[in-house]
Amino acid sequence: SPPLKSLQIREEEVAAGEADAESVDGVRMTMFYYNCSGPKGAPPCSDASSGHFAWRYSEADKCHKPFGGPTWCMTETMANATYRGFNYPHQISSYWAMYHVARHTTLPTARDWHWYLYRAGKTALKLGTSNVGFMDGTVAREVLAALLVEGDAGNTTLAAIG
Repeated sequence: SPPLKSLQIREEEVAAGEADAESVDGVRMTMFYYNCSGPKGAPPCSDASSGHFAWRYSEADKCHKPFGGPTWCMTETMANATYRGFNYPHQISSYWAMYHVARHTTLPTARDWHWYLYRAGKTALKLGTSNVGFMDGTVAREVLAALLVEGDAGNTTLAAIG
């Protein structure tokens, strides 16, 4: 089975040749896509695997309908797209919450607080700016404020973010 990937594109994928450098810190549109290998009209897209997960979805036969079929009929390339800014606040919020757990409690976490704050900051910067608001978009502001507080306290988490 294929290796599991993160919803967020990381530096390790670029090093392994699985993603381009411009995509680093981008958030994929989805982890689920149809394994479509044949031309239109050929056997329908596989309904047994997304390429990452073994799952069965009974709507795969609709993917070759006119105009690309339903919006869930994504190829791997479409699923790996990182332009959809509305996906970013969820990732940022998760990292920010785990930063607070690791920094301000004694609960065990998989990584130290520096890692979570670094990932939150990199993801917030990758999101960039927009002419429209994002649901939970204020979390990016909170992450940047936390980076400033940690920087003022002498922590070097901010230095590598650029």
